Amino acid sequence: MDPYSGPSQASRFNLADSVRQRQHVAPAPGAHRSLARPAVVDTPQPWSYLPVRIVWLSAPHIEPSNRPVGGPGDHRKMKRLWLTACAGAIPVLGVVTLIGWQTPEGEPAPDPVASADDPVTGQPIQFPHDTHAGQFLIECQYCHFSAERSVDAGIPPVETCMGCHREGIVGGRTNPEEVAKLREYHASGTPIPWRRIYKVSDHVTFPHFRHVAAGVACQTCHGQVQEMGVLQEVAPEAGNLKMGWCVSCHLERGASRDCTVCHY
Repeated sequence: MDPYSGPSQASRFNLADSVRQRQHVAPAPGAHRSLARPAVVDTPQPWSYLPVRIVWLSAPHIEPSNRPVGGPGDHRKMKRLWLTACAGAIPVLGVVTLIGWQTPEGEPAPDPVASADDPVTGQPIQFPHDTHAGQFLIECQYCHFSAERSVDAGIPPVETCMGCHREGIVGGRTNPEEVAKLREYHASGTPIPWRRIYKVSDHVTFPHFRHVAAGVACQTCHGQVQEMGVLQEVAPEAGNLKMGWCVSCHLERGASRDCTVCHY
């Protein structure tokens, strides 16, 4: 290589690139040295955009659907949701209330056997207490089995009655048609819809098991049941189930008259 021929073609290109990359603009003549700021030539480089791209990609970008819960928009949506739910519930409550007004409360279940209850007694079956408790001396708690251990005396299931009135046992000497009704109830698996006669007020509790444990006889409140036929009304001995009648009995027997004895 001729030392006076200058650098080779490749060397000249490399030198030119190096100069362009590092070239500075000289300060104006007379400018103060402290104010002179060399300007870097804007030479794009492949890596010059790398930091910007990293910051752009790593910047948090929250979509509206991923907003933190509890913002003002959420409260507005929740308010609209509750208003919509209330608006839909009002017609439903109105329909339920209308149905409740049209249906008499406490209406007895339909009788699957007879078209109507007895017009005199109002009972589906004419059950003679004088025959069962008086003539055959059946204990009251044989039928009203829960009187000694529950608040309510209980109504015997059809199966209890069928223990005596199955085919070939007791067919009913005086009223066989009533026993036939009983057997039809049993065959259909339907409980007998007895009409309730004795019922205290809703704010009063009459615990049968406490009275039975205290030795109070059934006749004290229900009268001489063993001498009655089909029960139709409250016996006079019950004093119309009023509070004064209960208090007088407690006074006579020395029982507690605390309010919580009956009102609980």
